[in-house]
Amino acid sequence: MEAARKLNIPNLEFHQPAESVRVYQHSERIPDGFPRPDDHIIIADYLIDLPVIAVDLSPDSEHYGRALGYCHGDYWIIADSLSEFAIRLETEQESAVYGKSPA
Repeated sequence: MEAARKLNIPNLEFHQPAESVRVYQHSERIPDGFPRPDDHIIIADYLIDLPVIAVDLSPDSEHYGRALGYCHGDYWIIADSLSEFAIRLETEQESAVYGKSPA
């Protein structure tokens, strides 16, 4: 968590203790079709109208470690791993939360 804080990204709040997407629905509703909301853990939230960031922390998942963003009833892949997301945050800053650039 300390390494992520050193990125100095404005308006980023880290959640402790961690909450699942299911528990966090008091703040942002779960989009239709969101995969395994009990296994995705909220790692960051931004100010109003920016996405909530969740990571798949189920060891049984084929997408273990993948970061998803969600907001306004929609969700998308941000990064295939938490390390990829951290690198993208450092290089792309807030634009990293809107998804991967087309290859």
